[in-house]
Formats: sequence, structure tokens, C-alpha cells
Amino acid sequence: MSQHPGAIPSNSILIREGVRKMKKLLLMSLVFFLGSALSFSQPGKNCFNTQFHKDAVNLDPVNAYLMGYLATMIYPNYGIRFFFNGPGYEADGDSVGFLEAHNDKFNDVFADKLGYLFIDKDAPPALLKTTAVGLGTPVSMVSGLSRTTAGAGTTEPNVVTVGAPNGQQVIFDYQNKCNPAGYDPEAIIISTSTTIYVVFRGTDRVSCNPVGSLGYNVAEWAASDFQFLKRDASVLGPNIHGGVHRGMAQSLLFGGFADSVATRIRDRYHGAGKRVWITGHSLGGGHAQLFALFLKHNYGITPQGVYLYESPHPGDQTFVDQLNTDIGKNRIQRFEFLDDPIPTLPPQAFLFGRAGVRNYFKDVSSNVESGHEQIPLIDDAKIFCAIGNLPADEIPQLPVKLEFVAGCGGTTCYHDPDWVLRALRHQVPSSLFPSLPADLPLPVKHCTALQRQQGAQNDLINNAATDFESFVINSVSNLSFTAGLIADNMLDKAIAEGNYELICYKFRNDLRNALEWPSSERAAGTAESKLRIRNGLTTANKVFHVEHDVLGGAYRISMAAGNNDKFFIEIPFFGNGDNGTLTQMQKYHPYDGQIWFFYKIPNTPVYVLYNKLSHKVMDAYDNCPNSTADCKVQQYDMITGDQSQLWILRRMN
Repeated sequence: MSQHPGAIPSNSILIREGVRKMKKLLLMSLVFFLGSALSFSQPGKNCFNTQFHKDAVNLDPVNAYLMGYLATMIYPNYGIRFFFNGPGYEADGDSVGFLEAHNDKFNDVFADKLGYLFIDKDAPPALLKTTAVGLGTPVSMVSGLSRTTAGAGTTEPNVVTVGAPNGQQVIFDYQNKCNPAGYDPEAIIISTSTTIYVVFRGTDRVSCNPVGSLGYNVAEWAASDFQFLKRDASVLGPNIHGGVHRGMAQSLLFGGFADSVATRIRDRYHGAGKRVWITGHSLGGGHAQLFALFLKHNYGITPQGVYLYESPHPGDQTFVDQLNTDIGKNRIQRFEFLDDPIPTLPPQAFLFGRAGVRNYFKDVSSNVESGHEQIPLIDDAKIFCAIGNLPADEIPQLPVKLEFVAGCGGTTCYHDPDWVLRALRHQVPSSLFPSLPADLPLPVKHCTALQRQQGAQNDLINNAATDFESFVINSVSNLSFTAGLIADNMLDKAIAEGNYELICYKFRNDLRNALEWPSSERAAGTAESKLRIRNGLTTANKVFHVEHDVLGGAYRISMAAGNNDKFFIEIPFFGNGDNGTLTQMQKYHPYDGQIWFFYKIPNTPVYVLYNKLSHKVMDAYDNCPNSTADCKVQQYDMITGDQSQLWILRRMN
């Protein structure tokens, strides 16, 4: 029988619907019950007592990994969900959303899953037992945790103690104030007998707004992140100087949040007699920097270390100078990954400064570049990436996808803390891996296949250094590969811009030796037409223009077609990782297949041309002078002594 709109459902329909929901609930409960029965053991037991160096004053790789682990795990969607395999624990799953909206339940999970890192106790089962509120709404029910009381036996729902048989204890104290307008500061205070760790959560959902609403999803971006006009730093305390990020400061101070966290550190957990370490990712890193001075000047406690992950700028240079002086510049360590634009915000052109020491990773396997700040002009250009991509990544309600500004070199894919966490793990001796918590899966959401490839592949220096240093020309001149060569490319010092013939070194004494765009295809402006080696007579088809690309950090090689459209030498996106992929001409595209690094053989006009996308070099077919067919130009891994991978650049103007 059909139902007309507004009709009351029949009993049979209600019964069928109830049975359907009950089956779903029973299935979910069975999954969690079976999971809770599994044996589960993770590395890292008691590591914050055995491996963490609480007295460190400079960059400490183990501390950096462990603090980054906490800064990642404080997010339900980035970190803590990886302990679960049940339904609803996808990045945008119902169970993750439930934890985002219920602070006490999240703190239960956080304490249950991470407590073993602070005491001599095995990790709990991988999956939690669940019950239900209504039908189908999972709620974490954690056994083995004790609630803390606040006078007269009153239970504090957001404070949990985890204990070990040997008497060790660690307290997890979740603090939050929330305003629907978008101030939603959150932190967990983790207190042990010797050390206090303060972990600030970055931008996420605003839990006091209706789940799924626009305010729930984006209000913190609008109120806390994008209100970047400065206000006087004295709002944090009369002895704090300069100007600070308005949204960050007002969020930190909202509802007495900063005072509540600081009071508990000083009075409840006796912070004056312990080491205090502060950390945070993204907005949490901004809060961490502001709170470090707030804690020192208002509560008399100087943090031992402040470790920041993909953190934006907290204030102007006067504020930053005081932060460096009062806390200690080397005690403040910043960690940034690849082309994440968030650490460039607000722009330095708006007179914001940078605190502490920058530690930069080009990919998850590269060695850290410590202490080198990005050039402000290049750095500030990434703000266009933030403007062009953040809404598309972070606001699901938007009806259209907003694209990057053409040529922009950044992506919020790399703002996911799992990237920098994986890179930090590579800085730790592998012998310590069994003593540290396991790393997390690299992100998929917000990342294209190409971005994941670029973030996960080895660094240019790591891949190339040994091969480049062993390159030989006629067994006489070695190519000396140094970090300075990369800097030369970034700063437009590797080669002068201008017009050049590119002559393959191996065939320099043969008639057939120069790179050419075939004349008929050039005249027609044929996209994806392949390059070849032809005779050395100078024609317009053999003169290429080399120009520096600031955002790409190296060079583009171009030629005008017959219709005056500009085309660039590129490695095509598909097949970019394969040896033998042919070079081709294509119109401008803001991706790294058109970016080339020029590495000069000392005291010669000879270069190696290295593609930024594929990490392979431009290579001519080996038998060009003796072949009657077109001699193509490909990409290939560097091969020691292979002179078909070396190019003479003859200046034509």
C-alpha cells in the first residue's frame, strides 16, 4: 500500500524500519566486540619516560617526532581514527564526527589509546567496545580509566587518569571553550610526575554549532584564522609587546580559556616544579606560541620547549623577538612540509614575523633543512594557494571547486600533519623505532595522485647526489653536486635567462647534434609534439628560450609556435615516472613537468637538465648520428658517464 505525503506510517512499516536499524546496530556491535577481543601490542610503551628528552634545549629529533605524534593524535579525523577499523571511522565518518562533537568521549579515547606511551603498561585493544544512544549512534565506552573528582566527590567528565601496576599515573585533562561564532580553543594537558605536555588542537569543527551546519564546518576558519589584522600584544599581558594575530589571540583568551589552562598547569599539576612542553599543529601552533609568553609572564612558568607543526605566524617582529628572547629561539622549533601554504600566513608583507628555528622537509624521506628561512617574496606568493584552494578543500557545502591561481606552487594536501610526522620519523635512528609509536598512513583526502607521489618520493639531493658526483665527462671533470646548486636554481643564478641552442654533448662533433622542435609541428602549434636531435645548422626551430620560474623554483624552456603561442618543454603527466618517456612541447601548465633544474659542470658550458616532476634527466637516444630515423629525446635515470645526458647550452643572444 502506498503512503500519501503526511500519512502516518503503518505498524508494519515501523516494524520493518526498526528491524533494519537493529540489524545495523547488531552488526556494528559485533564488529567492535570481535575487535575488542583481539590481542594488540604497539611499540612505544612508556616512551615519554624512556625516550623523550625533557631537558632538551635545541632541536631533538625524538622529541620532534613524539610531540608531532601528540599534535596529530589530538584530531579525531587526522590521527586517533587510525586506531579503529570499524564503520564510521573514515575521515568524515559518523563516529569521527561524534568524537569531534563530544569532548569527554574524545578525551576517553585519547587517554585510552595513548596512555601506554606515558606509563609502563601495554596498549589496549585496537577497537573499543561500544554501546548506543538511540539506534545506530556509537559512543565510546572505555574500561580501565578512572575519572578525576573535583572536590566533594564531583566527577570531572573531561579529566581522566590512566594508571600502571607499578604505580605510575598520567592525567589527561581536556580543556575547551566554544562560541558558535567561531572561537573554539581546545587543548589537552597531559601531566606526569616530571613533565607536563600541553597539546593545542588546530582548526577543526566548531562543536557548539549544529553538526553539519556551515558554522560547524567553517566558523573557526572565519573567526580565528582569517581575522589576521593585528591587535596590541598587551591583551595577553601588560609585559608582552608588539602586535599579535587578532583572531588567534581572541580565540586563545575566549571565555578565560588561556587562564584555565595556565591555572591548572601551575596549581593543579604543580608546573613550576616540572618541565612544560607545548605543541600544536596549524592554528594549534599559533595558540602554542601565544600561550608560551602568556604562561611565562602571567604565571611565572617558562616552557622548556615549544614544537610547532605547519604553524601560521602569531604576531609582528616585535612580538616574535620577545618570544625568541624570553623563551629562547632554539627552544622554539617549527616544522614545515613541502609546499604547504599555511605556514606562510599571514604574509610577511603584512609585517608578520617568524619565531624560533625553521625545519623544512621536501618530502618524507629527505634530510631536514634546519635554520634556513624561505625568501619572503617566494613564501608570500603561496598565500594565493591558500586563497585558491582552502575553501575547496575544507568547505564541503561550496557548490563549485575553486582552483589554484595559475603557477602557484602550494597545496593544502601537505597541511595534513601525517606528512610532516612521517618525515620526522625518518630523522630518528631506525634502531629506536621499536621504542616509539608507529607512524600513520599518509593522507588521501585533499591529495591528488601526483601530490602523493611528490610528497612520498625521495628528495632531489638524496636521489641525485651520489650519481651526480660520479658523473664524468671524458673521465676528466666531475660534476660537484651541492645544495648550493639548488639555491642557484631557486635564485635564478644557475643560468642566465635568454635564447640558447641545446647541443647534446655526446654528439657535439657530429652533424646531428642539436635539439629541435620539428618545423611542421612548430608552424602548426601542435600540442604534445615530440622533440628530436637534428643537424647543428642554426634555425628558428632549434633556438629555445630559458626563463626563470619563481614559484617553480627553477627554469622553463620555451619556444614560440608559428601562431606565436608559447610552448614549453615538458615531461607529460602520464608516464612521468617511466624511463623512456619522450619530452614534448605543450602550452603553459602550472605543474612541475615543465620545470627544469640546470646543473652546470664546473668551468664548462655543459649542463645536466633535471626534471622537477619525474626526478629524471633529459637524455638523447644513444645512436643518433648513425640512425636514419628521427632521433628522439627522452627522460631517463642518471647513468654514470652517459654523455647523452649532458647538454651544451650555446647562447644565441
